[in-house]
Amino acid sequence: MFPRNFAWGAATAAYQIEGGWQADGKGENIWDTFSHETGRVFGDHNGDVACNSYELWEEDLRCIQLLGLTHYRLSISWARLLPEGTTRHVNHKGVEYYNEVIDDLLAAHVTPMVTLYHFDLPQALQDVGGWKSSNIAALFDSYARFCFETFGDRVKLWITINEPYVCAKLGDYPEVMRTSIESNSKTHGYTGESRLPFFSKDEPSVLGTADFFALNYYTSRKVRSACGDFNALSMKSDQNVKEVLHPSWPISGVSWLAVVPDGLRKLLSYVKNNIGDQAIYITENGFAQTGLLETEDVQRADFYKQTISEVAKAAGTTKGICPLSIIMKILRDLDGAKNNSR
Repeated sequence: MFPRNFAWGAATAAYQIEGGWQADGKGENIWDTFSHETGRVFGDHNGDVACNSYELWEEDLRCIQLLGLTHYRLSISWARLLPEGTTRHVNHKGVEYYNEVIDDLLAAHVTPMVTLYHFDLPQALQDVGGWKSSNIAALFDSYARFCFETFGDRVKLWITINEPYVCAKLGDYPEVMRTSIESNSKTHGYTGESRLPFFSKDEPSVLGTADFFALNYYTSRKVRSACGDFNALSMKSDQNVKEVLHPSWPISGVSWLAVVPDGLRKLLSYVKNNIGDQAIYITENGFAQTGLLETEDVQRADFYKQTISEVAKAAGTTKGICPLSIIMKILRDLDGAKNNSR
């Protein structure tokens, strides 16, 4: 059983649903640039229109109410608010749009959960170095403060950067640097010190300051010893494990996304045991399919029955769940560069 105050929500991202890529003074972002280059995205699709939530927000709100949601997770388009990425130029039409969304949600007794950054950096900032620029921390701080000052009187649940794990895993050093470090490591061996960067004296002070724990979960893996299978130093070789799919797990519409609902229950228990009494929100969870979706979506319904059942078994660990694909099933989104037919 779920407690009466359990949060039932859905999650979206600005680029995936808003459309209106040039509407009312919005600036260009890196996804606009990327998707407009031929061959970058499956079928040369883009988010110029997407679900057109920018113009059809009232219809989207009705979908949210139809589902009986208590929470709605959305992201703010940095370039819609600040076309050049800085507060020197504020797009007041963009401010009006997000004010309307937030006010409408609250009037419908739906709590907004707002993500500041969901991978859609203003192109103007990318042109001067993007996230590798020495100024980016100050620019993001300025943008975040603008959002807090503009919407913070009504929005109480904030997520700073969506899935920082993606940046940590897929981010990289220049090839020459990686080659040099690998060569030195092989030549000289370990010195007894970790190859990972050290925390500064100030960074540990951030530990434990978050108001809640936001958890995205899609699938699980079994692991076995790699037995020295790796021939180069890497994150994988440091782990020294091989990830495998259990043959009993059904595979969704994408090969990497096995359906493992009990993995979520185990993960929730693990997180709860390690962070204590802090609230846990499942901020993304979903099921992938290919091709045209049927109105009677039996597979997705069965997936969520299993998932919700497993969350219920982890009673007391979780504050709420905001699946990505429930609202997307109704709105239809642009999802990923490799194949947005899913």
